[in-house]
Amino acid sequence: IMRRLYSIEPLLAENVGARAVTFCSETIRECSNITTAFAKAFDLHQMRQDAMAASAAASSILSVMAELSSRSNTTQSQYFSSLLREFQRISELQKSFSIFLPMETIRANHKHNDISKQLLQPCVDLLLAKETQEDFNKTSLRSS
Repeated sequence: IMRRLYSIEPLLAENVGARAVTFCSETIRECSNITTAFAKAFDLHQMRQDAMAASAAASSILSVMAELSSRSNTTQSQYFSSLLREFQRISELQKSFSIFLPMETIRANHKHNDISKQLLQPCVDLLLAKETQEDFNKTSLRSS
């Protein structure tokens, strides 16, 4: 459907895709926010299946949008590719680890990870330098 829409009117295709992806994101959010207290009232397994279907649907839609928006000279191609990676990350967490998180949580944790990486980078550099020096010393001792 998305490919057909892009062939007719790229802007319309992007609007339809954006609305569909928003719906998928809301579905994931609703299914992820069910706590164990409410799990008995709802079919938790079905809600998880719905979340997995929504992340797969969003990934499919966004992969087409990223591909075809780059061809039709729209400026949204990088944004769609970035959003696609986020949904693929959500899907991987769901499938591989049974972790069901909404987009907001993924984004917040991603920012925290970036900040942590920046703060820890001097320590990592120091450890790598130390390991390199130790490797150099071991090599020097062997060749002596």
